[in-house]
Amino acid sequence: MVWLAERTYEEAARLARDPKSVIVFPLGAIEEHGPHFPLLVDWLGAEELARVIAPYLRRAGWQPVLVPSMPYGASPLAEDWSGTGSLSIGTLRRVVWEVIRRLARHGFRRFVLTNYQADPGHLRAMTLIKRSAERRDRVQVLFAGFAPGHSNAAMVNPRITALLRSPQPEREWHSGELETAMVLAVRPGLVRRALTRRLPPAWVM
Repeated sequence: MVWLAERTYEEAARLARDPKSVIVFPLGAIEEHGPHFPLLVDWLGAEELARVIAPYLRRAGWQPVLVPSMPYGASPLAEDWSGTGSLSIGTLRRVVWEVIRRLARHGFRRFVLTNYQADPGHLRAMTLIKRSAERRDRVQVLFAGFAPGHSNAAMVNPRITALLRSPQPEREWHSGELETAMVLAVRPGLVRRALTRRLPPAWVM
């Protein structure tokens, strides 16, 4: 995958002119994930999604171009928890859209937003970003991960949930077994393992 921020402006211009270039833009959040996880889980997940989809884009004939990720998202459901850095829906929409429209001005036409944050406020911002970019800048905006207007089927595959040990796998998401597996696979040192082993279940709808 090409890292745009590591390229010169001349190299960036050539990438922008290439019709096969696809901007990959990770969108995370800084919010609580229980006492056993750090605040950056959604940010980490968004960057991991970008890494995972890049080979698929290349095999399909595209050139994935990674731009620096956006660590902060809209987290109104978690904003009362210490450390959560929640942007307003309007601010998130404006910042991400402005990044997209500046890149579109230079010639990039296709964008994939890798999104690991499922808060309804964050997904509302995603809807507005896509609408603004596609209508005003005439670019294509797609999502990998949690997407507005869709179920979580892409993120909670039945073949995966069948592997879970939880008695309620359909409710295992935020800070649960699925996210624990992801963080253990990517950054195992971030998991407070001793604490994780003795935490009681805390399922929420």
